[in-house]
Order: sequence, then structure tokens, then C-alpha cells
Amino acid sequence: MRDALLLGLLLVGCSPAPSVSKTPSAPAPLLPADAPSPPPPPPAVAPTPLGFDDFTLSPSRDVEWTERIVASASLMRGVAPGTDVSYRWFVDGAEVRAWRREFLRHREGKWERGELVEVYAVAEDGSGRQSRTETLGIWVGRAPVAAEPRPPIDWDARHAADDRIREERRRREEPVQREPEAPVAFPRSEVYVNPLFGEMTLDPDLFPRPRRGITTGPQQRVDGYTPGEQRVDGYTPGEQRVDGYTPGEPRVGRN
Repeated sequence: MRDALLLGLLLVGCSPAPSVSKTPSAPAPLLPADAPSPPPPPPAVAPTPLGFDDFTLSPSRDVEWTERIVASASLMRGVAPGTDVSYRWFVDGAEVRAWRREFLRHREGKWERGELVEVYAVAEDGSGRQSRTETLGIWVGRAPVAAEPRPPIDWDARHAADDRIREERRRREEPVQREPEAPVAFPRSEVYVNPLFGEMTLDPDLFPRPRRGITTGPQQRVDGYTPGEQRVDGYTPGEQRVDGYTPGEPRVGRN
């Protein structure tokens, strides 16, 4: 037992000493206050516009027949270079596959009379964005009815009508002018009027000159005297006159 212990001590004393590594140790981690700040992010870049300014189709109206239809799309200003424009064609609602050009011929579209040909344009800038136009279309075999020409304007008739309108308006606006009324003819008066009023103050048509010593009534005589009234020349009605004298009247120059 004692021999085994001595042998163990001897082996421990003869073992080599541990080697010391000369590799430098890793630096201690920096505190958060000493860490450098990350670089600032790059400035945001505004996206380029993507769209169309104009889109047309030729022919633009329905036609009786055509062998070729052309579409034209104009991109707006400021789009990214290399923006691609393609066209989608449809005949009677069915898409013309594998055809993206700006024109369509009958041999590709194979349209018939009475069918509708439609198209729209698509723009792609390569970043995944797209923009499209409205859909335009025309009917093949439905020619538009030509409008009848308007007849020439008859200026003479129009001017005459204007003159009639102005004349009617002038008549309506003018005051009404009445015709002068004719004087009323009153019957001749048979009432005795005193001659003292004078002839100048009386209308002879309304007030005739009275006859001397005459009364009105059925006894009035044509010659202006009534029966029994003495005449101016000294004779009464029915009295015989002899050379201007009455019987028994002495004559001038005779005994």
C-alpha cells in the first residue's frame, strides 16, 4: 500500500508543466453608449408617373367594311424610360390571343359583318406597375347613316317673316286711334224761341228761326200764317183785293 502511494507521487512530480497560450484575448464588448450610430437610410425617391395622355382608334366610327384597324396610345410625360405599351384586341367579345401590336388586320381578327372589334392599351414600366386606357371599339358592317344636307336658308322669306313680326308688334304697342264720331243730327225744333237771343247764339240746324206770330200745331199754314191772322199787307185770308185796295177803301188821287 505504501509502495503504491510513493509511485503515484513520483508520477505526479514527473508530469510536464502546463503550456501558456500566447493568443490575444478578444476585446471586451463595448457599452451601448460607445457603439457607433447606424448609417442614415437613403432618401425616398418619388415614383415616376405611369399613364396615357391620349388614345384613339382609326377608323373611329362604324364602317361597312375594313381590312385594317389601327390604335394609337400616347404616354404621359415623365414616364420611366423603357416603358412598354401593348394592346389587347377583342372581336365579338373574344380576345385575339398572342397579338399585342397597335394594329389588327382581318387575317388576324377574322371579323365578320355585324361584329364589334374592341381594343385597349396597357403600359408596364418593369417594376410591376401597370396602367391601361379605356376601351374603344367599332362595328363592322354597320355603316353610319349619312345625315341629310340641310336645305339652303331662304333669307328673303326669313326677312319677310321678321318684318311681319315687327309690324304686328308695332301695331300692338301703338295707342288705339278711334275714328272721329259723326255729329248727331237732332230733329228740327218746333218749339218757339224768343228772337231776343239773336241768330248768332243759336244753331240754325238745332234752333230754326221762328215764324212771326205762328204757334205750333196742326193749324200751322205753309205760308206762315194761321187762319184769322191779319197779314202784313193789310189783307185777311179770303178778302177780295181790287188793284191792291179793299172794297170801300178810298183810293189815292180819286174822289
